[in-house]
Amino acid sequence: MPNTRIIGQQLAVFAGPSPATGSQPSGSMVQLYRNQGVSMDWQITRQNINQIGDLSPISQEILDSPNVTMDTSWSVSNLRNESGVGFYITTSPANQSGCLTNIINGTQDTKNYYIKLAPQGQDANRYAGTDCAVIAIGNANIASYSTSAAVGGLPTSNLSVAGLNVEYDTSCSGVDSPAINPNNGVNVVGTYTLPPGSTGVAGQTTVLRPGDLRLSMRQGGADYVGLGISTVCIQSYQFNFSLALEPQQCLGSRFPTNRYATFPVEITATIEAQVKDFGSGSLASLLCNDREVDIIVTLADPACGTGIGADKVRFSMLGAKPTSQPFVGGIQGNSTVTFNFTSLIGGPTDTSHNFIMSGSIA
Repeated sequence: MPNTRIIGQQLAVFAGPSPATGSQPSGSMVQLYRNQGVSMDWQITRQNINQIGDLSPISQEILDSPNVTMDTSWSVSNLRNESGVGFYITTSPANQSGCLTNIINGTQDTKNYYIKLAPQGQDANRYAGTDCAVIAIGNANIASYSTSAAVGGLPTSNLSVAGLNVEYDTSCSGVDSPAINPNNGVNVVGTYTLPPGSTGVAGQTTVLRPGDLRLSMRQGGADYVGLGISTVCIQSYQFNFSLALEPQQCLGSRFPTNRYATFPVEITATIEAQVKDFGSGSLASLLCNDREVDIIVTLADPACGTGIGADKVRFSMLGAKPTSQPFVGGIQGNSTVTFNFTSLIGGPTDTSHNFIMSGSIA
């Protein structure tokens, strides 16, 4: 039965295994749980072909490969989604391997992504049939990632990927792979099958709450509360980084043979707070004593009473340097301060400058 409209009830998002080539059975797919939305776009750049004697171009030719993008977001309940899209997740904060470990070593850098559409009136997370449609993005790499939380809202992560191809299919079982051979643009040999959607894995927390969140800024073993600030009430945080993908284009190839992250990868942190009290400090002294700050956010399982649940997610930004600290005060409302930091994501064993994701994937 054809659809007359498409709503969120019908949609589910999956990430395939790496590499993107070859057959991908349903058991190798990872559903992105707690998804809040997904968007996809493709763009083609054309170049005018002109010659004297003609006012208008005689043709508009495609010289560059198409640019396919997908953006999606989810409420944070664990790090299963981050693991599924290729980030390295440590199970213990003692393991200081950076989140880009699998991207750097090439084991999880290129994937296919799938937007599944269940029939009208069906929940995608309960529909087990094959009468579905799929938007399949082939040869995709992570382009950017951010994660944030604020008072009065749920912790959320956002992901953007860039691919080489997109296919629109009217089935989700035994369909030709969207991955292509970059040399000629021909689809690789292999098929994919999407599994039935589900609301989560067994025992998965529904969602993590900002009330169960702890944020610390540490500088040289002591708490850091900014320059000239004594005490604050944290209102929000956001970590953000972009991989600035650089296409490797070769003569004789219609598409980039790969898209590599441009290093160094810079990560930024923005922390907004209400100011409780001023303290002492001097900007001039920062110039000769420019020490680094470690910013750690821990999200715990919801717990009853006065106790704190088990830690589920931990984001650690190591070696951050402050870049600005705007203060705003006015007639109405609380005075606020924004702490802006920047750091660099290092190699897998860099314990001084990195962004580390640790916690549960179940």
